[in-house]
Amino acid sequence: MRQVVNSYWVRSAEGLDYGRGAVARGLEVVRLVPNLAWLAMIVLAAFMLSLSTMTRNHTEYKQAEAIKAGTVSEVNRVRQVNEGIRARTEQLRSDPKAGRSAARSRLRLVGRNEVVLAIR
Repeated sequence: MRQVVNSYWVRSAEGLDYGRGAVARGLEVVRLVPNLAWLAMIVLAAFMLSLSTMTRNHTEYKQAEAIKAGTVSEVNRVRQVNEGIRARTEQLRSDPKAGRSAARSRLRLVGRNEVVLAIR
């Protein structure tokens, strides 16, 4: 009942050769492939890596352009709003009638000779 090693594992590992013969066979396979084939594989791998990098960069560039266009349009819209506020402020400072009408509408002020009627 004292079995130290799994017998299946021992039987399957017996046929493996990890010695110098396996290394020699591996080198023979490498030598069978011509040098131009190795060079072509290296060049192809470099080309594919550069192509994938260029594609990713192009996609990121397009996304950045879209974000920039959205930001520019938002800045232009805010500038127009600021210009409108600036013009209205200047009008309120320079024109007394505009100041009175703004005070009446926003602050609900009443003029000297005016009567307010509360209607329910």
